[in-house]
Amino acid sequence: MNPPDENALLLQAVSLARSGRKEDAHALLQKIVGANPHLEMAWLWLVQTEPDPARQILILEDCLRNNPKSEYAKRGLAGLRAQIQARPAPPSIKPPAAKDSESPKPKKPSRGSSGIWKIIFVVLLLALIATLAAGGVLFFPRVKNNLPKIHLPIFPHGTNTPKVATTFTPSALSLTATVTPSATPTVTRTRTITFTPSLTRTPTITPTPTLYLGTPVAGEPSLLLLQAGTCIAVDVPISGGSSSLTVQPPEACTNARISPDGARIAFVGGQNQEILQVVNIDGTGLKPLLKLSKGSGFNRSIWGWQWSPDGKTIALVAPSPAKADPGLLYVVATNGSAIVKQIKNGGVQNSLAGDIQWSPDSQWIFTWDMGLADLVPYPSAFRESDFRAVIISYLKDIPGLTPDYHFDWSPDSQFLSFLSLQKPITDALATEVPANQAYIIKAGLDKTLQYIPLPMTEGDFDPRFGALWSPDASGFLLLNSRTHQLVLVGGDGRIKSRLTTLNDSPHIVQWSPDGQWISIVQANTAQDAGAVLEIIRPDGTDFRILTNDVALRPVVWK
Repeated sequence: MNPPDENALLLQAVSLARSGRKEDAHALLQKIVGANPHLEMAWLWLVQTEPDPARQILILEDCLRNNPKSEYAKRGLAGLRAQIQARPAPPSIKPPAAKDSESPKPKKPSRGSSGIWKIIFVVLLLALIATLAAGGVLFFPRVKNNLPKIHLPIFPHGTNTPKVATTFTPSALSLTATVTPSATPTVTRTRTITFTPSLTRTPTITPTPTLYLGTPVAGEPSLLLLQAGTCIAVDVPISGGSSSLTVQPPEACTNARISPDGARIAFVGGQNQEILQVVNIDGTGLKPLLKLSKGSGFNRSIWGWQWSPDGKTIALVAPSPAKADPGLLYVVATNGSAIVKQIKNGGVQNSLAGDIQWSPDSQWIFTWDMGLADLVPYPSAFRESDFRAVIISYLKDIPGLTPDYHFDWSPDSQFLSFLSLQKPITDALATEVPANQAYIIKAGLDKTLQYIPLPMTEGDFDPRFGALWSPDASGFLLLNSRTHQLVLVGGDGRIKSRLTTLNDSPHIVQWSPDGQWISIVQANTAQDAGAVLEIIRPDGTDFRILTNDVALRPVVWK
């Protein structure tokens, strides 16, 4: 197993463990440590996926034999051993006094029978007490909460340096006292202590709010993000640490986003979510940008909106005053002048209102528009200055194309990229090309189409994720539909690197402006708290988890 394959397998195992599939992760980690017993990260993840404390000790001992300098394994082993030693011993059974054979006492039939039953009663009572004591270790909360905790790291992809700290609580051992009574008081009683692992109890892993424990480095970038469930912005350096920047706005705040320059936050408020408001990043200067009037017999609300990259304009979708559906596309200036313009489009359905995308030059707005006579949504671009419309591609030319497909702007604002899982209907492709050949399609505003073939050995990529341009336009990010692996391909469609495995859940993937990092915000499947923010290099190295308390919204690179 070479290092790239090894790193990919380790990252896959970490993803399986974080998604709750600990048995699958455990089996994969055993293969990894079997191939490379010096990979400390794999050993420490292996112990977190093992529910039996006795087996956890053996794993950590194996880890130390192969990695003698592992401080994490030493601390974990010490904690587990201390936890077992600290368990209360089962109640002792005092053996009866020895018989005096030289001066036997005369037997009394009535009292002798009663004495035997008393001994049996005492033995059974002690067995019951021992069983209750063992049950208390498992189920009594105060005992459970006092179990020692082992701090083991979650590890990044491609390095042996620990990046993430979590709190790991071992499962309690099941302690059973078995007593063998006898009808005759002269038989020596035995006591057997059996450690019984529970097959259904798994270690409790509690993520820490700030998970990356790096040392702050001057000049490194940071990310502005919104905390989960709030409009509080937080500045998170990629080298670790965080600091709160704003205060909670004085009223309900939903669908919030930070401006591209990081100076303001816009959000939707009002009883019917009909008011678009903006506030400075420090919590000052709260003011409304737009308030929708009531429609003809219904309440109007803002369905979806997006900042322009230059921060001067916001595009939004909302119902017209005359009808509730479909909605219309509007733009509003963010300088407080309250200039609102309606884009002359056919209409945007409520379910597609969240897929508004500005071109990088802030001149064009992409949306799925119902502007044709057949009332079917088509991918379209509208120029904000003069409302010029360009239909990107016709459904009949791209087999299977639906509004679920994601379109992404090129850095020069001249193309939109998307995926076709089958050979498009066009004379530009040779007749011998297989029908199941997948392509990245570059659709130009000049109505030209360019086709980049993808490796058929990879299986299908996810068209809902699309093909995300790199900032220098040299490649695209894709998501494998089967493995959920994030993949970077070059401009010719060939695989350049495999990055990480995403959860099968909502996620937002963005490039840093300099193309040196990729940020991933994905729903946290392990708990009900906020989403998880991760970053990784385009070559698949230096994977970091920065926080698990972020809103499922785009972040802003500073």
